[in-house]
This record gives sequence, structure tokens and C-alpha cells, in this order.
Amino acid sequence: MHAVATGLSVQGSAGKKEDLHALNVLRRCRTFGEESSKIPAMAIPKFLVGDNTDHPENVFIIHTEYPRFVIDLDSDEVEWLDDIDGEDETELTDEMSKLLDEANTFYIREVERYEAMED
Repeated sequence: MHAVATGLSVQGSAGKKEDLHALNVLRRCRTFGEESSKIPAMAIPKFLVGDNTDHPENVFIIHTEYPRFVIDLDSDEVEWLDDIDGEDETELTDEMSKLLDEANTFYIREVERYEAMED
């Protein structure tokens, strides 16, 4: 009988901003006996739509790449999940604005697709 150990490892290095994008590429590691192989984990989309029964009236958009964040579409609140201190403020403001626009476009597209499936 072989023991199975699972875990996640990061492909690439972290630290510099450009390297943090490597955090989005996770590999599930499995060890079967003495052999070790890396099997790619599922591909996680850049944006996800989320809901929660604790907040039945709210819809959330989750951005899964750096800088990761969650938007509450009902209140327009944004919760940043990554530490973004120390970044160039102008560049960061431009990137945040672009990402929030992309999140909005994603949500509209998803709603249109759900409505089309109902027809």
C-alpha cells in the first residue's frame, strides 16, 4: 500500500510584482511511494461569481489573480486580498481601475449568458 501526500506548490518565485503572477499557477503535488510527480491543478478563471447564504441579497465577483480582490456588487465595496502597499500609486490606480472595469464587464457577460440559457 502506498501513502499519498498532497499539497500545493508554487511554480515560479514570489517577491517582485511580476513574480507574484506566478502564484496564479499552482500545481498539486502527489507522492506515491517513492515516486513524485506533478499533476496540473484545475485552471482557475480570472474572475468568479460568488454568493453566500449568509448574505442572500449580495453577489460577489472574485478576482483570482494578483492583485486578488472581492467586490460586493450590491455595496460596491472592494476587499483587497493581496498586500498592495509599496506599489507605484499611479500605476496601481490605473491597474485597479482597469481590473474593476474588467470585473464589471465579466459580470454583465455572465448575466447575459445565464439569461440566454433560460431561453
